[in-house]
Amino acid sequence: SYFEKIDVAIPLLLVLNELATNSVKYAFTDQRFPEIVIKCELEDNTALLSYVDNGKWVEGKKGFGLELIDMLVEQIDGTIQRNSTEGGTQFLIRFPHNS
Repeated sequence: SYFEKIDVAIPLLLVLNELATNSVKYAFTDQRFPEIVIKCELEDNTALLSYVDNGKWVEGKKGFGLELIDMLVEQIDGTIQRNSTEGGTQFLIRFPHNS
């Protein structure tokens, strides 16, 4: 129903806002050409949201913003995984998706 979609959309938008804010404020401090790539793919009844930037995130540091992201992902029954990439950082968010 409509409200179920809103209950997922709002937390996801807040997660993307927090990730982009952190990229701009902290990860892109020395980045001459900052870049953010966001993709969403559907796999059966699961959605996979990928957020990748070419910034330098501090490893092991988990401030309020990342705690908030964890809580929002949990709210939609999802999981989040953070990976260091060759040129930056990737966040993979998996959550249930019903058509």
